[in-house]
Amino acid sequence: MPWFLILEASPIPEACKICGEPIDPADKITSFFAITFINLLSIQYEIPTAFFLSKFIFFTCAFLSIVVSVIIVYSLVSQAWGFFAEISVSEFISGTRWSPILKPRSYGVLPLVSGTILVSIIAAMVAVPVGVGVAMFLSEYASEKTRKTFRPLLEILAGVPTVVYGYFALSFVTPVLEKIFPDIMVFNALSAGLVMGLMIIPMISSITEDAMISVPKSLREAGYALGSTK
Repeated sequence: MPWFLILEASPIPEACKICGEPIDPADKITSFFAITFINLLSIQYEIPTAFFLSKFIFFTCAFLSIVVSVIIVYSLVSQAWGFFAEISVSEFISGTRWSPILKPRSYGVLPLVSGTILVSIIAAMVAVPVGVGVAMFLSEYASEKTRKTFRPLLEILAGVPTVVYGYFALSFVTPVLEKIFPDIMVFNALSAGLVMGLMIIPMISSITEDAMISVPKSLREAGYALGSTK
């Protein structure tokens, strides 16, 4: 059987047969490749053998992912053990200077934690209103055609590598901020927070939209009966 006929013979349902909820596009893609892979194996082998081989291959992939995770955790723990043998935990947590290369070396993680919290707050101030607004528009007001047009655009935005966002912040956002705030440094939390907020908008909008779509119709009708609007 030609490969294109195999792809056409691998239908993916639009909704779950148990709960009736629409299937996420990522789950559709995963199911599509799984069914297509089994169909390809069934060309060379009998159906039970094809299922056994596919199950073995999928189990091997899952097992390898667990093994790699264990190796990563072991590497981190072993390196951290040697680090804390020389640097005390109290100095690491409460230190106010981070300079692991320049002498005198200092390993205080407090500036990194405070900087991360500051950037996260700025990013949340940008991403939460925009992401929730996009989700409300797509789930409650947008037509099906508009939804099918904008959702792939959000997925594309979510697929942009983080290094691209970093380069965009350094080469475009920071020069613009320097014109507004002349005393701002090249590496600043405002530029990082704004770009990070742009980066997490697809995630927030997707989660919020899924939460809104999953609200049962009975609760919506009850809310309308009590006088609430969209």
